[in-house]
Amino acid sequence: MTERVFSGQGLTVDVHEAASGAYRALLGSVVFGTGGLKYRRLNVDAQIERLRPSFFFEAQRDGQLAGIYAHTPVELDLDGTTIRSVYRSQLCVAEDVRGKGVARALRQASSDWLEDFAGGKPLVSWGCVEKSNAATRELLLRDGGVELGRLTSRLCY
Repeated sequence: MTERVFSGQGLTVDVHEAASGAYRALLGSVVFGTGGLKYRRLNVDAQIERLRPSFFFEAQRDGQLAGIYAHTPVELDLDGTTIRSVYRSQLCVAEDVRGKGVARALRQASSDWLEDFAGGKPLVSWGCVEKSNAATRELLLRDGGVELGRLTSRLCY
């Protein structure tokens, strides 16, 4: 399944049921974080397999992959009530096109797609963003995202 969900501003955004080789390569090459902690993902194939089934959004500019975004349907349990949700992850943009609207186009196209996916039923859309990743946090907050809380991870061994 491939569906064109956006076309304009020199960009196209398609959604796929499988991550392409180009998607995997971009995910493994991008350095995440704009301040503080910076990291590159390792074992990309294993990370993608853990997200299955998912929907993989790919933004193209001039025939080149410019950005990606994954959405994974997940059922959440809230005090015994099942809530339909979509976990959003892996939002990233190729270094040479950052600041040119690629992340915004991915975010908007995927949000519009989620409305159709929800089919008029309630759907929670959520994700986790490293607090030092200022660019992503600013984009999501500016586009209507709401910070509901913070997770703290401590590993003792």
